[in-house]
Amino acid sequence: MPVEEEELKPPLVEPAKETLSLYVVKRANIAQQISGVATFASDKMDYLFYSESGGRLKKVNVKLGDSVKAGDILATTETSDLETKIKLQEISIEKLQISLQQAMADKDADDPDVRLKLLDMESARLQLKSLQTQLQNTRLTASIDGIVTFIDTLPARRSSDRLQADDHAI
Repeated sequence: MPVEEEELKPPLVEPAKETLSLYVVKRANIAQQISGVATFASDKMDYLFYSESGGRLKKVNVKLGDSVKAGDILATTETSDLETKIKLQEISIEKLQISLQQAMADKDADDPDVRLKLLDMESARLQLKSLQTQLQNTRLTASIDGIVTFIDTLPARRSSDRLQADDHAI
């Protein structure tokens, strides 16, 4: 029979030496700070302009740096007698309503006279809506909360000159 070989002993490895760093600990506040220069830009910016040409600037209600809320009126153009026309149209609608009620009390809803009064009423309401839209178009209104960063100071903003549509005003 063959002779068995002796088992090999595992090699001896010296353990790695540990180096310890010792520090004296004191109680204190830990503060981290960063210093530098940065520029911030808003993710919402809205350029306001008149959608129709020809109006004369009446008043600018804001200055650069002013804070505004959504819905604030920032500038207006002349309205001539637009407010008076709206009031007269509201009175006309009220008169038509009274006339229509009287006609409906005396006649059937199918009567041509009642139908004509209904059409007159619809026409008067459409005219009032048109006048109100014209009045709204004379105002630049803030669509978002923010700070005014631009106001156009071009000669077109003199009260004697007419405004151009789609020119950024505020």
